[in-house]
Amino acid sequence: MYAIKDDVELLAQDPLAGAPLQKAECYPKQPQAFSPASLFSRSKSFPSILYLGLVRASSELVPSFIVRRWLPDLIVTPLPSPKIHSTSWLDGLRGVAALSVVMFHWAGFILASIDAGYGLLPSSTFLQLPFIKLVHSGMADVTLFFVISGYALSIRPVQLMSHPGANEAALLRSYSSSIFRRMLRLYIPAWASTIVPWLWIVLKMDSLTGRARMWSFVSSRQYQKAVTALHDPFYEHIEASAHLKRADVPSTSIIGELQKWTTENFRSLTIFEGSWSRGTYQNLYNPPMWTIPVEFRASLLLFLVQIAVTRFRISWRILITTGLILWSVYADRFEVILFLAGFLCAQLDPIMTHFEARLETSIKATKLYKLFMVVVLVIGMYLASSPLVDPEHTPGYSWLTKHIPTTFILFKVWFWPSVGGILIVFAISRLPTISRIFTLASFQYLGQISFSIYLVHWFIEMTFGCWFMYSFTYLTRNLDRHNDGLFLLGFGISSLGIAALVICAGDVWCRLVDIPSVKFAKWIESNMLE
Repeated sequence: MYAIKDDVELLAQDPLAGAPLQKAECYPKQPQAFSPASLFSRSKSFPSILYLGLVRASSELVPSFIVRRWLPDLIVTPLPSPKIHSTSWLDGLRGVAALSVVMFHWAGFILASIDAGYGLLPSSTFLQLPFIKLVHSGMADVTLFFVISGYALSIRPVQLMSHPGANEAALLRSYSSSIFRRMLRLYIPAWASTIVPWLWIVLKMDSLTGRARMWSFVSSRQYQKAVTALHDPFYEHIEASAHLKRADVPSTSIIGELQKWTTENFRSLTIFEGSWSRGTYQNLYNPPMWTIPVEFRASLLLFLVQIAVTRFRISWRILITTGLILWSVYADRFEVILFLAGFLCAQLDPIMTHFEARLETSIKATKLYKLFMVVVLVIGMYLASSPLVDPEHTPGYSWLTKHIPTTFILFKVWFWPSVGGILIVFAISRLPTISRIFTLASFQYLGQISFSIYLVHWFIEMTFGCWFMYSFTYLTRNLDRHNDGLFLLGFGISSLGIAALVICAGDVWCRLVDIPSVKFAKWIESNMLE
C-alpha cells in the first residue's frame, strides 16, 4: 500500500509481469465510499449476488427524500424532479387534497361525528368549523381531484384547438394517446394496490398489527365512555369494520380467495352498468378505489366532448361546455360536472390572461379584480366545507341545502362541495400569489406521490394505524369524562405517525409501481404504432 518516491524508477517495471506499474505515492490510498454495486466488481459468486439483490431490494424501500438528504450514496430508483411550469400549482393542490383524504378516513375512522357540521350537536368541536373542516373533508378532496383531472386533461387539447386546422395531426395524436393510456394509467396502480391487502387477509396477519384488538377495544366500555365524553353520538361502530370484515372472511382455499380478488377488481371495469353510484364500485380490498371507475368514465366523456368541439370557435366551445354542465346538474352527475368544469377552466384561461393584461393599465381595477377573486376563493372554501352528515339541519348550510336543484337527488350532499371545488380551482388559477405557494418543493413532492398516497393510505390506516391508535390510547386504560384529553392526545400523536407512514409508503409506491406503470403504458403504445 505504501511506496517510497525515491524508488519509483526502480519500481517502474515489474520483473515478473513485465507490465509497467503506476507511480505510487508515499501516503496510503484514500478509502472510497461504499456502494452496493461495488460487490459486483469484487465477486460474482452466488452469495454475493444474492446479498447485493437483498441490499438493493431493501434500499428501494427507503423514501427518496431520506436518500437525497441523508443517504446520497445509496442506490435507489430516483423520483424525477418536477419541472415547474404555469400549471404546476395543480399538482401541488392535488397533493394537499390527497393528504386531506388520509386525514378524512383516519378521523372518521375514530370519531364519526367529525363528519357533521359545526352547531349540529349541542357541543361541537373547532374541527367541525367551516374552512378548518377542509383539512379532513373527503367530499371537498374528491371534487378537487375531479376538477384538477378535467383541467389537466384539457390543457394540451385547448392549446392545439387554437389552430385546429394546422394542428389536426397533433390533436389526433393527443386524443389517441390520452384515450388509450387512460385506463392503464388508472387501473394498473389501483389493481396492484389490492394485492398487499389480499395477501394480508390470506396469510391472516391481522394479529401483527393489533387490528383485532382494536376492534374489541372500540367496542369496549372504556372507549364508549370516551366517545360519549367527546360528544360523539353518531358513533355506533366503526363504519369501515363491517365492510372490512366481509373482506377479512377468507375463502375455503387460495383459489377461492383469488377468485374473489379477481371479481372485485374486474367489476370496476363495468363503468356503464349499475346505478353509477359509489356503492357500485366499492372494492372490498381497497374501498377508496370507488373513484377510479368513476374517474375513468368521466374522462372518456370529457375526451368525447373535446373531440366534438375541437373545430368550433372558442365562444361556441365555452357555450356548449356550459350547457353540458347544466345538463349534468339536471342528470344528477356530479363527476361529469366537475370534469367538464375543469375543461371550462382550461378554455377560460387564455381569455382571462388577456383580460388581466388589459387591467394592468389601471392599478385600482387590478386591485378590485384580485379582491373579487379572493372573495370567490373564500366562497368556494365555505361551500366545499359543507358537511357530509345532515347538512339540512346544520347552521349556515340548511338554507343552502334547501336551494339544491330538485333533480339533484342521488348525490345531493355533493352539490355544494362540487360548486365549491370548482370555485377554488378557478380562483387559485387567477391568483398568482396563492398559486405560487403550491409550486413550492414540498407541495410539488406531495403532488408527485398524490395518486400513490390515495391508493396506499387505506391499508396502512386499517392495519398499522390500528396499532398506533391502540398503543397511544389504550395506555390510559381508564378513559372517562375527566381524562378524555389524553384520548385526544393519543389520537393526535397517532395521526402524525399515520401521516408520516403514508407519505413514506406513497413515495416507495410511486417509484416502484406508479411511475413504471406510466412507462409501461407508453411502451405498449409505442410498440403498437405503425
